[in-house]
Amino acid sequence: MPYDADYYAEIRDRRRKEVLRMGASLMSNTKWREVLQCAASHGLWYQVALVGDSAGRDRERLRPPIPPLKFLDHMVADPGLTGGGPHEYWEILWVRYPRIFRNRALDAFLASVQAFGVLPLVATDAHVEIRGYEKPTA
Repeated sequence: MPYDADYYAEIRDRRRKEVLRMGASLMSNTKWREVLQCAASHGLWYQVALVGDSAGRDRERLRPPIPPLKFLDHMVADPGLTGGGPHEYWEILWVRYPRIFRNRALDAFLASVQAFGVLPLVATDAHVEIRGYEKPTA
């Protein structure tokens, strides 16, 4: 089923309303772009959740690094973060980088992003998560 511009506009409108309930973003466009570019340069695969998306299999899917030419000032160009169209940085609820054995690339990434200042980063034994909002809904 092909989706038209109205369909995507409706999704964006719903996400904007959800963002208003969640409060201010923790990450600027510049910081998201720098972090995502850094992760891609280290070859990190990732999981992503977008504002307003329901939890489920889509969030669990590991995605390959984003090609460098896809990073624009305010968005990730088509096919975006999920393969479903371009995504503006404000739409990101969180991005996770799984810890897989001794992941030297993840360690190098974490060392590199220290240059960006304080990030809303949560590290667990399973993954490193960078949050776009203070209280992710899921």
